[in-house]
Amino acid sequence: MLHRSFIAGWLTCAAVSVAFAGPPLICHPHDIGSAKSLPWTNDGTNQWDNPDPAYPVRQLSADTLRLLQPDMPVTVRMETLRRAAIYGLRDHAVASELLAALGRRAKDGQDALASFDYGCFLASLHQMKWWYKEDLTGGQDGAEYLKIAASLKNDSAIVSALALVQTAK
Repeated sequence: MLHRSFIAGWLTCAAVSVAFAGPPLICHPHDIGSAKSLPWTNDGTNQWDNPDPAYPVRQLSADTLRLLQPDMPVTVRMETLRRAAIYGLRDHAVASELLAALGRRAKDGQDALASFDYGCFLASLHQMKWWYKEDLTGGQDGAEYLKIAASLKNDSAIVSALALVQTAK
C-alpha cells in the first residue's frame, strides 16, 4: 500500500512540475475570456504557443499599442504582451520596434501602466532569449519597471507579475 501511495504521489508531483514548466511569462497563458487581444489560434489544445499563422506580424507594434488602453486589465495586458513576444520571433526587427515604442511611453516613469507594459515586455523578451538566440533588451531589467508600476498603482496583478519575473531570474 505504501508503495502505491509513493508512486501515486510521485506521479502527481511529476505531472504538476511538467504542467508548470517553462518561463512563467511565456509558457503560461492567461485566461482572458473574451477580452480583446492579439489574434491567437484556438484549436482546443490550450497550448501556450498558438499564434495565428495568418497574422501579419508587420502590424505587431501598431496593433499591440492600440490594444494597450488604460482600461485594459493587467492580466489581459500580460497575455497581449506574451503573445507579442511570441509573434516577435517571426521578425526580430518588429519586436525591437515594439520594445522601443513601449520604452518611449514609459520614459518619464510617471505612468504605472506604461511602466508595467515596458517592464513586462522586457521581461518576456528576456525569458525568450534562448528562443530568439539574441537579447533584444540590451540588458535592461524588466523587473525595475514593474517595481515602478507597483509603486505608482496599487494593483495585486502588477505585484503578481513582478513576483513571476523575480522568481524566474
